Amino acid sequence: LLPLPALDNTVEFSQTNVNFFLDSYLGIVADTFFDNGVFLSEKVFNAINYQQLFFYIAGPGSLEYLRRQGYCTFDDIIDTTYDNIQDNGLRLIQARESLIDFLKQPLQTISAAYKKNVDNIKHNKNLLQKQRPNLQFTKILQRVLHER
Repeated sequence: LLPLPALDNTVEFSQTNVNFFLDSYLGIVADTFFDNGVFLSEKVFNAINYQQLFFYIAGPGSLEYLRRQGYCTFDDIIDTTYDNIQDNGLRLIQARESLIDFLKQPLQTISAAYKKNVDNIKHNKNLLQKQRPNLQFTKILQRVLHER
């Protein structure tokens, strides 16, 4: 329920300019289902596939679920304690504070955090490719990346 401007005039991720993802250190992901428990959509997997650090706000326990599946969630550089908050409003407020604190840092600090986490970022992408949560989705992403 966050008012964010559209990136383009479509809801089809395959039509979004791929440079939008490739030129970003951080994918900010606000998932569709924020108040219904853990439900992972393609949004977080886009950030993982495009090898971004990611800030993920979704149902309570979503980051913990990703960790249990083997994904790195960058807890050493982003305060992710909001993920444990059951109250939706309080979780959103805490997540907002965490994101602002991270983004207030100088770009050089964020760049250094990205470089420090390259192995974790690659691990996430490799794990995603191995798990292939949606083969059709993965095929489309691969086609779009190779068209570039």
